[in-house]
Amino acid sequence: MKKLLVFITLFFILCSLAFSQTESGISIGYSHAFFFDSYADNGTIKSYIESPGIAFHSFSFWDKKTVGLFAHAFLIGFPESVTIEKNGIEKKTDFDWGGQTGLVIGPAFRHYFNEKLILQYGAGFNFYMTAAEYSEYIPALAKTVLFERGDYTFGIGGDISLRFKITKYLILNIGSVFTFNFANYIEIYSTAPSLETQGWAKDYFQFSVRPYISIGANLYW
Repeated sequence: MKKLLVFITLFFILCSLAFSQTESGISIGYSHAFFFDSYADNGTIKSYIESPGIAFHSFSFWDKKTVGLFAHAFLIGFPESVTIEKNGIEKKTDFDWGGQTGLVIGPAFRHYFNEKLILQYGAGFNFYMTAAEYSEYIPALAKTVLFERGDYTFGIGGDISLRFKITKYLILNIGSVFTFNFANYIEIYSTAPSLETQGWAKDYFQFSVRPYISIGANLYW
């Protein structure tokens, strides 16, 4: 939880750069994320996580320009379980507690359909973190073991959305974030020390899609 709070604090510092522009559209709302990843560990491991949560969204542009900066943060997600397939065998693990947070940031562009409807999109660097606690029965130890796992994932991502200007200052965004991650550092701690591990995942790849709807304000600086 402390790492999640640190990350959110850093995110707002980064977003202050975006807000220094002439026009900034900021909003907060609901996001529903779907994650699909795979890596090698004595065979190929594939996993799927579904995570509803709260997202913060910002597109900022220079005065009357179509080029600017965007930042999209999955402030906090609440995954309930992970489905893992290894060597053709599928298993679902329920989390005792799970939390996710992430940030995509990069250059942005926009296209006006009219004064009320704007297409905005961008692509850039993506970082994502997942923290989870779960219990699992280990036959070799003949007992149930508690695990704490953290995944720190890096790659590229994009954001595309439609902005509806309800009034000069009130806006509604409907869109989605897409990410492609190629590196993941894994930390696993356990009540059974022999099962603990840390290191970079081998042959890692992750794809995620995070549709969202948010409401916010147009700010003019």
